[in-house]
Amino acid sequence: MLLGFVGHMRRAPHRCRVGGTVEPIPTDPRRRFRVAHARDGVEEYTERRVMSGHARIDTHQHYLPQFYRDLLDSHGMDAGGWPTPDWSLEAALALMDDLQIATGVVSLSSPGVRFDDDETSRAVARRVNEFVAELVKDRPERFGLFASLPLPDVDGALAEIADAYDELHADGVVLLSNVDGIYLGDRAYEPVWEELNRRSAVVVSSRQKFVMVSSFSLDKGYHRN
Repeated sequence: MLLGFVGHMRRAPHRCRVGGTVEPIPTDPRRRFRVAHARDGVEEYTERRVMSGHARIDTHQHYLPQFYRDLLDSHGMDAGGWPTPDWSLEAALALMDDLQIATGVVSLSSPGVRFDDDETSRAVARRVNEFVAELVKDRPERFGLFASLPLPDVDGALAEIADAYDELHADGVVLLSNVDGIYLGDRAYEPVWEELNRRSAVVVSSRQKFVMVSSFSLDKGYHRN
């Protein structure tokens, strides 16, 4: 399921699709709603308690752990052209409470996890995903995980999909619109899309700085200048 550019603070829907059927979400805050995961064709469910008095699920919420901020600073990088913001768990929870957000499904924003080379990028992706998995483990009623993938490294991305779903129990993945000028429609990414489709994954597309391409063909995909 491709969500595209996701908006802020969507109210929890009255009904949700679970296991191919549409079921009502209980309005009683003491009851639970279910998030479907497809794992090797077998659907499993993660139950999360809806916080009393809070009715919103925010699917466009970013996090910025200190080790990631330090990495950006050491590489002279910023948040996709914007000043790198401050972030803390306490501030995130306070904002969620102020805006009556029950659960934030968090993702890493631009510039993502692409650093230096494939090996470094894989290590960064694994570390940020494990960071959020710990947040979810500690506060399952407040946080969910859209995992980052180390594209354009296809093999690394496939390995991270497996770890994110099988070990970290991610709710989906976030993909930047392009990395190093390679867009999501590039044919090189077909194995990634096939694996995400096999897992019935939820995919969030996040905007990245536009890079001009010189041409496009159905056979070869995008061609960078």
